[in-house]
Amino acid sequence: MCVIGKCKSIQILDLTRTAVTYEGITKALEHLPSLRKLKHRQTIRVLAQIYKRAVDEKLSDIPKFTLSSIQITNFRPKWNRDVGLADLGLAVHICPLITELYIHSTLSNITDNDLLGLLPLEKLEHFYISIRLNANFTFDGSLTPFLKATGNSLKELTINMVLEVDYIPTITRHCSNLRSLGLYFNHTRLCSVGQRNSFSRNRTKLERPILNYLEILNLVEPRSIGLIHPESLCLLLSSPSLKSISISSCGTLTDDVLQEAANLHSFNKLESFELSECNLVTIKILDLLMKATNPLEWIWLTWKQREPKGFKKILCRWKKQMAKNHWNVSLSADYYDDVSDVESEDEEITDSDEEISDVDSEEIYDSDSEDSPAEDSEESSSTDSNEELLIIDG
Repeated sequence: MCVIGKCKSIQILDLTRTAVTYEGITKALEHLPSLRKLKHRQTIRVLAQIYKRAVDEKLSDIPKFTLSSIQITNFRPKWNRDVGLADLGLAVHICPLITELYIHSTLSNITDNDLLGLLPLEKLEHFYISIRLNANFTFDGSLTPFLKATGNSLKELTINMVLEVDYIPTITRHCSNLRSLGLYFNHTRLCSVGQRNSFSRNRTKLERPILNYLEILNLVEPRSIGLIHPESLCLLLSSPSLKSISISSCGTLTDDVLQEAANLHSFNKLESFELSECNLVTIKILDLLMKATNPLEWIWLTWKQREPKGFKKILCRWKKQMAKNHWNVSLSADYYDDVSDVESEDEEITDSDEEISDVDSEEIYDSDSEDSPAEDSEESSSTDSNEELLIIDG
């Protein structure tokens, strides 16, 4: 491995799917002073071993590294011998500059205490965690104390895990500086009525601060079960900085919730709005969104239920209004259902010059929702154009 000359300016080194060993990883860490991201399955294990060796030898000067991003991914039990959250807890002691942390695991032996070992991460800005199919890892036992300690520095938070109740007030209370929030409630365990009632009583006592800087909101609820409280939805949607909203399969989102948020800021910075299978919301929300002062560029709406009477006519009139006002908005709205024995009614769409105010919004009614599984999210990352990048791929 080259560790001289211009190589010393390397900031991102990708060694995935290579034959590089423990020794090579150690050399990269020790001889690349500008290294910010080192992609290899053994990186965290090597860092943990370096720290343990320094402690065992009682070194007065424990080595520190410049890594700012760390990722741990466990999908197969055999990988457990390579890396774990316990190793990550040791590694963070010698990586004081970490601002990005990605944890993605389907293993069942990760516990609440494992995450608590990461509390030294005082400068964390981007945190992604996906822990699925694991009854030993809970929000109260792990993420609540973690967010209480590190949440104030977070700018981006993505959580993809099993949740029994709505923890959104906990997030807003501890993560006041968030710019981006992604919540993906997957494979929800059913808790008892007593547990939910107890949690509801406790949450009413909590402060509910608005996330004033939140610009991006992505929310997925499994099978529209109504886990998320309407108050929590309004709390998230009340951010005056929102530019992008994407909500899927939410069983408690309604026109009234959106109206309450619109009363605060009229969504006057919103550029993109997507709703999928939120069947208690109707086409009437266009009245809230379609304002001449709003910078909207994209509206995408889908419902999994039978199309209500008058829908196509109202949609057509909105598109005519957009053309008349020269609004550069891409608008898509569709209903679909799986009922094969019901024939859809064809509606005649006329070229009426009526203003939108003449539309009878009461023609739109709600239908019962159908269950649908939430789609998994995939993590995406971007590379700064000013960073030095080296990729070695076998």
